[in-house]
Amino acid sequence: MRFYFHIPLVILSIFSFAQEKNASILKLENQYKLATIDTVKINILLDIVELKITGNLEEAQQIAEKGLLFINENKITSHKYKIKLLNQLGIIHRRKASYPNAIYYYLKAKEIAIKERDNLLIAKTYHNLGMVYRYQKEYDKSILNYKIAIELREEEGAYSKIASSYNMMGVSYRKMRNLDSAIICYQKAKTIYKKIKEERGIYRVNSNIATILEKKGEIKKALSIRLENLKYYQQQQNTHYMSTITYNIAHDYIKLNRNVIALKYLNISLKLATQNGYRNRIAKAFLRISQLEYKLGEYKSAYNSYKMYNRYSDSIYNIKNYKKINALELGYKFKQKKISDSLLFGQEKRRIQLLSDRESESKNLYFMLLCVTIGLSASIVYLIKRNFKYRSRLLKLEKKELLLEKEEIEIALSILKNSSNTEDRIEAKQELIKLKILTDDDWNYFRNKFELLYPDFLILLKEVEFKFTKSEERFLILKKLNIEIKEIAKITGVSNDSVLKTQYRLRKKISISKSVDIINFIEISKEFN
Repeated sequence: MRFYFHIPLVILSIFSFAQEKNASILKLENQYKLATIDTVKINILLDIVELKITGNLEEAQQIAEKGLLFINENKITSHKYKIKLLNQLGIIHRRKASYPNAIYYYLKAKEIAIKERDNLLIAKTYHNLGMVYRYQKEYDKSILNYKIAIELREEEGAYSKIASSYNMMGVSYRKMRNLDSAIICYQKAKTIYKKIKEERGIYRVNSNIATILEKKGEIKKALSIRLENLKYYQQQQNTHYMSTITYNIAHDYIKLNRNVIALKYLNISLKLATQNGYRNRIAKAFLRISQLEYKLGEYKSAYNSYKMYNRYSDSIYNIKNYKKINALELGYKFKQKKISDSLLFGQEKRRIQLLSDRESESKNLYFMLLCVTIGLSASIVYLIKRNFKYRSRLLKLEKKELLLEKEEIEIALSILKNSSNTEDRIEAKQELIKLKILTDDDWNYFRNKFELLYPDFLILLKEVEFKFTKSEERFLILKKLNIEIKEIAKITGVSNDSVLKTQYRLRKKISISKSVDIINFIEISKEFN
């Protein structure tokens, strides 16, 4: 089946419905100027943000912030407008992969919604927090937030929203590789959407079902669903979902070994993500493009795409962001605890007043000290647990950074081996020099990758009459890559003198002068043996 006729239509539609959306926004902006009632103005701003949020995130953010300022300046008392704008700002920052900011706005929205006892808006913030935690790969926390959102929405009979939470919870289960639970969630969501006849929701669930089919190896079925969904999202002018669906279509074509057409869809996904500022999607697209370009032998392009992936990925997943998120969560919980503690203290004070005739001052003091002790103990236990979880996240992050470094090694070595372009080789060599090969595990990984590209050289080192030590072998491998003494010292984490001593011992062992190139001598000596 020839699926790729969609590509020109997708490219054309990007331009056509961008113009339609701009016309709708312009109409709303004119209505805003003519409106005289504050609440009408806010509702129009909310509509504008809703349109821009699937397009230009920076402009959407500016309008949402303008809305908050308008509420404060005009002293609008209705809480729902502020909560909606805060949630929209959270969504904007989530799509920009600015997760600490997203959590900040969601927690602010949640705080107001709880004070106002608005179950639907409380549920919305729980659902949105679940989304952020999912992107942060904290799937257990994500699922817990979805469950709370579902419970609150069931109390209010908000069926469409219940289905949305089930659908997103299914994604978190799938990310945990719990496919059975994911399918159950998708089925529940789809049943509700069909019952209330919500077409948009059915297409969203179908997108996720396609991913399950792809995981089970039913690639053509998954691809057929995704192409159908792409048509729908084009009609809806939703560039956010188009960016995701074109990325997934590319993934299916890769599985079908259709790499050239996959690359075209990835470039469409990247274009849409870049236009709209979806940093997480941009990072993923660059990574997948790099892998495809490498397969197709386009080593320089692959290398540049991989560097772009690193740039975006590092800005999303880093220790600084984890610290910000932890600080926000702890700050919010501490604030809630203060409110709770003040209420409890007031109740306790009244109770003590009633019992004052029967209890002595010493007993009251003892009771208060006991409460403080219990409270402190609970806080210490909580902080210990929190610290443990935080350290675990740091370890995961460090592991991810090690994996990225290993991929950099593999790409740089491949360019040195396969590329005839001098500039590419120099750039690849510079990337190797930035690396640190300090532990035995680091070295073993580097050596294995080197062996795949230069198997004859390592065989030669074993077959020549000289027996080389580990440090000598390490020196020879790095010299084979034309890396200088100072650079070898940086990579291996030793002094220049130490590397020079190794070189001196080698020359003495194989009896050559300073003017003779060690690598050439060893390679030539094999030919004469």
